[in-house]
Amino acid sequence: MGTFKLTQKSKARKISRYEIELYLHEINRTVILLQIDLSKAPLKTDHFSCLLDDWVESINSVIEYLQRITSTPELAKKLSMYSS
Repeated sequence: MGTFKLTQKSKARKISRYEIELYLHEINRTVILLQIDLSKAPLKTDHFSCLLDDWVESINSVIEYLQRITSTPELAKKLSMYSS
């Protein structure tokens, strides 16, 4: 699987020090994302991170945004124009 489509019913949570569980509601699949060896990872910047905590925070931020905009009928209509 090369890409993930997040929806308002997706969920991300850290399940261990080195793993994230990402539930993709639309395809009813749970994916486990693994931490890489941070000693070999690129340095963290404002727009890039290999830290799992940052990934969970970012993924859940997108999911919360999707929940907000789909709860507003006008915004949900606009969003549906871009999804296929």
